[in-house]
Amino acid sequence: IYFLIPVLLCVLLYTSTMFVKKEVLQQNVIGRDQTVVRFTLSQEGLLLIPVTINSNIYRLIIDTGLTHTLIPPSAGGKPIARTYTITDTHGDLHEHRMVAIDELRIGDLAITNAYFPEGKHTLSSYDGILGMDILANYALTFDFVEQTINFSNGGEASIANKIPVTSRS
Repeated sequence: IYFLIPVLLCVLLYTSTMFVKKEVLQQNVIGRDQTVVRFTLSQEGLLLIPVTINSNIYRLIIDTGLTHTLIPPSAGGKPIARTYTITDTHGDLHEHRMVAIDELRIGDLAITNAYFPEGKHTLSSYDGILGMDILANYALTFDFVEQTINFSNGGEASIANKIPVTSRS
């Protein structure tokens, strides 16, 4: 039974950390409780959505594997005395400077006075990455037929217009 104590402590720490992150982020969220955003697919098959950062529109991909949103250097964030290190899928570490953003807007949802790492990437089809620091605060409904994503506070995430999967015997 003693071996369960570290596991329970990790679960408790993870749960409380997620709750704090969600609460802090939602203090800065203004606008409606939900919004529907159109997406396009990049040449690489990535979901691109328009995101307004400090009054300029950028194309960000949705990446549920990235813990933090990565904004482009051209967004005009104000540097703060902090960096953020991201480990990529190859295990390589990349250090990014943190910047303050006045407003990041996804459709009718706005996140104000927030801090994000900024960074460059090699693909030209997108400007930045929308990560789990924002995505985890919303139930997302993907509709691939209409090419929309519904961001809502509360509810369950789902995929609309599901594609039937058949198995071959």
